[in-house]
Amino acid sequence: MLFINENKIQRAYIGVPSSNNEIPYQIANSIEIPCTIAYEYMFKPATHSFFNYVNSLAAKENCDFAVPLSPAKNNILGINAAAKIYEIGHLSLDRFPTPYDRLKTY
Repeated sequence: MLFINENKIQRAYIGVPSSNNEIPYQIANSIEIPCTIAYEYMFKPATHSFFNYVNSLAAKENCDFAVPLSPAKNNILGINAAAKIYEIGHLSLDRFPTPYDRLKTY
């Protein structure tokens, strides 16, 4: 993709939209750079286009998934046991930033 090459993008982080919009998955399937699919649902929706793309995305060597909780991880593994998944937590469950956090220097 021309935009990716022109801007020297080396990795894509693609969010799963709450709507059944298939464009993010089509982009993830078509790009050659490594990508992470960010699945932030904490439950499995009854129907969602994301699940139609799990197999093709998991089959890509340079594609992995980021999920908030182990049930979400299990939902993906139930479709494709070879999927590379990282359980990263969720800000609303793990910890909310405090005003003190803004004062820290790293």
